[in-house]
Amino acid sequence: MRMFLLLLSLFFSSCLTDINEINNLTKNNNEPFEIIENVELYYSDSAVLKVKLLAPIIERFSGNRNEIVFPGGINVSFYSEGTNIQSTLQANYAIKKTETDITEIKENVILKNSKGEQLNTEHLIWDENNSILKSNEEVTITTQKEIIKGTGFEANQEFNSYKINNITGTIILNEDK
Repeated sequence: MRMFLLLLSLFFSSCLTDINEINNLTKNNNEPFEIIENVELYYSDSAVLKVKLLAPIIERFSGNRNEIVFPGGINVSFYSEGTNIQSTLQANYAIKKTETDITEIKENVILKNSKGEQLNTEHLIWDENNSILKSNEEVTITTQKEIIKGTGFEANQEFNSYKINNITGTIILNEDK
């Protein structure tokens, strides 16, 4: 009888499982828990449209990798009061850290404003909480009158006010050409 009780206690003690261990084994942060195709998202504040985001695919991750990945790129429109588009942003890849609302935008980044000015770069940070776009990489801004190159950039998300750091060149465009 003692032997039976000893074996029974060993059997039950060996079957105990730590719930944290189960969660760690089943949580694979390298795989998205949600994949959405042909996405059209609208962000509004007090029923006023602020941002429209289009993406061919979104992958959402959780756990230690709490982020949203846009592997097929993004196309974003920033609106002013009403339905007027103030600026547009497009890129081939983006990744949003959901805890901080910081989106890293990469690969063939193009930002345009309502004045016809255009920024080109390979890397841009979008701070959604502060409505700021910035980069520490090389940037080129093309206006109606000039092309400005520099390293480093900061602007409001409407891209109607901006600053270029470390300007490396300015080309004045001739109106005749």
